[in-house]
Amino acid sequence: MPWYVWTLIPAGLVGAYILHTLMGGTAAPVAARGAIDRIRSHNLARRGWSLPVPAGLFERLTGRGGREAG
Repeated sequence: MPWYVWTLIPAGLVGAYILHTLMGGTAAPVAARGAIDRIRSHNLARRGWSLPVPAGLFERLTGRGGREAG
């Protein structure tokens, strides 16, 4: 490979990192809303307790973020 390829590779990586940062990307994982959360919610509901669960983007847009009694 030509010598300039070895300078373009790090420059491309740095450019991708800067673009990622400017676009608002985060390194932190998104909060999980999977099976464990459903199990915890179910167990708390059986005990008569409830915790506020923040709605995600889909729930906010569709209005389906509320808890169901039962």
